[in-house]
Amino acid sequence: MNLSGGTAESVTALYGIPRNRLLELAKSGHIRARKLSPDSRSATIVFRTADVKDWLDNEAPTPRAQAFEPRHVGKRADAQASADVSGEPLDGPSLAALACGHAGGAL
Repeated sequence: MNLSGGTAESVTALYGIPRNRLLELAKSGHIRARKLSPDSRSATIVFRTADVKDWLDNEAPTPRAQAFEPRHVGKRADAQASADVSGEPLDGPSLAALACGHAGGAL
């Protein structure tokens, strides 16, 4: 029987669940966790990764169905979208050109 576990940092890196949420899940019994030194307040806690995966697969809230809509779609964004499709450059110099001083005197 494979009982792999990880610290809060490694579980966060693997699954993206913050440490506070892991502690809540452990306290509520959704995932198993064990403190390596029960008498120490600062001892490392190991969380069972299989429980975390099961919770994510079966009980975690489902993500939004669609991405957020952009709030500010301006003239520049429309021009950028059409330039990306056509392959033609935009009318003015790029921000990179301006930052590097290669705007050709067009300011």
